[in-house]
Amino acid sequence: DIPVEINSGGTINFKGTNIHIGVFRDISERRESEKALIEAEKKYRTLVNTSPFGIQLSNREGKVLYSNPAHHAIQGYEDGDLTGKYVWDFVADNEGKKKTKKYYEYIIENQPAPKAYYNKDKTKDGRLIETQINWDYIRNINGDVEGIISVVNDVTERKKAEKSLSEAEQRWRNILTHTPQVGISLDTKARITFANEHFLKLTGWDRDEVIGSDWLDMFIPDEI
Repeated sequence: DIPVEINSGGTINFKGTNIHIGVFRDISERRESEKALIEAEKKYRTLVNTSPFGIQLSNREGKVLYSNPAHHAIQGYEDGDLTGKYVWDFVADNEGKKKTKKYYEYIIENQPAPKAYYNKDKTKDGRLIETQINWDYIRNINGDVEGIISVVNDVTERKKAEKSLSEAEQRWRNILTHTPQVGISLDTKARITFANEHFLKLTGWDRDEVIGSDWLDMFIPDEI
């Protein structure tokens, strides 16, 4: 069977007989293209709906048009409840909401290169979380911006770990800075990343001369 499209051209009277005119067109290729498009859309929806990262579509005004299950889970909402909200509604404080709204309006108007954006959000059940938003523009066939697609990730635990690591490093530096013993640190390529005052006094080097230098080249004799 060949799928066809029939367009009626009306009726004419020929020698007393009404004749219907029609145009028949083979639409096999179009049907195949439509089928492929439907299959591709199913795969896309499956990918988006099963993604562990929040995915959100918003229009030029910042209103959420779509939000996948992972994004609902991050913000603590039931599926479907985020549609119709604005992207800055999730921000924890009013100052943050104003900042996010202003930034959203800026990117829509000026279209800078996309870069990660960070927010402190408040979930529906009152938890405070930190989110990382990676985003890009949604454009129509003419290249005009119609909205924003965002990938949202809850980075609360990562930020806590980074803060703890930074605080631990600072405590370590404070101890080494004031200890009456030599204290240095090297990276994986044996470059000096830290040198305390006692070390500088013993060697006579300035800090700017030491930091970034190769430990083996500067302080280890060639004959060893």
